[in-house]
Amino acid sequence: PTTFDEDGVIMEGGGGMGIWRMDRNTGFVETKNTTSHPGLVRAHTKIKEEFGIDWEDVTFLDLRKPLISALAIRLFLLTIEEAIPAGIQAQAQYWKDHINTPAGAGTVQDFITRARGVN
Repeated sequence: PTTFDEDGVIMEGGGGMGIWRMDRNTGFVETKNTTSHPGLVRAHTKIKEEFGIDWEDVTFLDLRKPLISALAIRLFLLTIEEAIPAGIQAQAQYWKDHINTPAGAGTVQDFITRARGVN
């Protein structure tokens, strides 16, 4: 299970890092890849202006901080050409295809079950 410290920082549990369990090589690295994803330059600039965070200085371990983790997943989503679909089933498949990936242990049904638990 995922555990948190007293500041709400994820300490351990599962694969990946941060709230969204981002993988270092297939997720986090892409948030910095402005060569393949030139649109990230604008997003990095906005993050610097709004939060004072220079994304080039952010490390993988920084994903333990919820704000950094949220920014990272948003940046990663900007690298995916396919738009996030409407509907829980389609969103679950999108998550499995792009976020959890076939290599991940999560399933489409896991996503649906957890998403319904939030309501």
